[in-house]
Amino acid sequence: WQTRSHACRVIVGTWALAALLMLPYAVYSTTRPAAPRPPPAQCTHHWPSERVRQVWYVLLLLVLFFIPGGVMTVASGLISRELYRGIRFELDVKRDVAAQHGTGGDPAPTCDEGDGCYLQLSRPGAALELRALGAAAQQDGARINSSGAQLAAKRRVIRMLVVIVAMFFLCWLPIFAANTWRAFAPRAAQRALSGTPIAFIHLLSYTSACANPLIYCFMNRRFRKAF
Repeated sequence: WQTRSHACRVIVGTWALAALLMLPYAVYSTTRPAAPRPPPAQCTHHWPSERVRQVWYVLLLLVLFFIPGGVMTVASGLISRELYRGIRFELDVKRDVAAQHGTGGDPAPTCDEGDGCYLQLSRPGAALELRALGAAAQQDGARINSSGAQLAAKRRVIRMLVVIVAMFFLCWLPIFAANTWRAFAPRAAQRALSGTPIAFIHLLSYTSACANPLIYCFMNRRFRKAF
């Protein structure tokens, strides 16, 4: 599965599917005069009918937005759930280790029914037992510190996944909603979106191309160390 040839086939298949999906743009794109103001001509789409145009933009909304967004949400949710389970497990382990050290550390005073409270006398070999307990405590402390670092790393990964999914919807929902609106109500959409609104919507969609590397850079320490 993780071979160079398989990766090449996946890449070629992805680009071929994308080219096939966007083929109608090459077939139905044309130019028309844009007078009286420059530029003298602009690229536009000449669909056979309004119904075809509406079906096309609904298809794009489904295939390029809802399906990828749903897959990203489900996949990120499953990964976050497994990481959260790992966090709960690590916290339970830390709690158990802390409880063991809390009950088995110092010699505790015990009560006798006749003489009251007293301290238990040391036995031969107690120094040896304390030395062994000290080594075990150091190992447990190192394990707890390592566990704390792993917990922090898992929390950062969960936050990064949430931000990535949120950025996808933030960047792409406006442009797909605008295109679908223009397909069903072109005049109303043109009046509401012309000028700055549509320019800002396109800027959001372009931002998606560079958002993920920035998210990885600021929220993933290993990604930064790789550079």
